[in-house]
Amino acid sequence: MIRWRGASDAYFTQQRELLELRLGIEPVAATLTADRGGPAADAVLVAAREMVEAVGRGDGHAYLEADVRFHRALLTGSGNTVFAHFAHTVEALLRTRTSESRDTITRWTAEAAARHEAVGRAVVDREARLASDAAAALVRTTRDEFVAEAR
Repeated sequence: MIRWRGASDAYFTQQRELLELRLGIEPVAATLTADRGGPAADAVLVAAREMVEAVGRGDGHAYLEADVRFHRALLTGSGNTVFAHFAHTVEALLRTRTSESRDTITRWTAEAAARHEAVGRAVVDREARLASDAAAALVRTTRDEFVAEAR
């Protein structure tokens, strides 16, 4: 459904709406993952660091795959089954963005990778409030960049 809608005139609306939904979910998932700690929290940071490395190599494919792993680990690490199911939606959204020529936020930047890494560090350090704030900043910045570019 996301890929189909992403190929239609509703593309920009879908992107914005899903970013707004993620803004409500991912900060809570970050809090829960930080509270639980363990291997899932470690996976969040590992994926974020892989994103940083991919930017350094200019490897957009590796960045995307690490980005997908990051969000999957963040959402499944929450221990909330509904959030874990939402990881599939986020993955579809990320993959749609890479194949959609109308998109304006497919650039893999060091700044975006650093925002992911900030979430990962806070999660691993079990700093739930910091993890929530970093996750909110990550999604909010992406949303704001997208909305500004889509105009």
